[in-house]
Amino acid sequence: MTNHKNVCIYCKSIGNKNNGGIEILGMYICQKCEHEITKIDCDAENYLYYVNGLKKVWCCLLD
Repeated sequence: MTNHKNVCIYCKSIGNKNNGGIEILGMYICQKCEHEITKIDCDAENYLYYVNGLKKVWCCLLD
């Protein structure tokens, strides 16, 4: 298993999936942002920020 570093699509922090976080379709989401996504309420001010980030992941699949 490789231990390459990735840049979070949200906060741009550098990490790797071995230190937490997830990789979806080659795009990395750090553990902190992953946690924010799982607990965010749809009425939250930054909800669309996280939704739009996930749209980028899925749009890459369609390209």
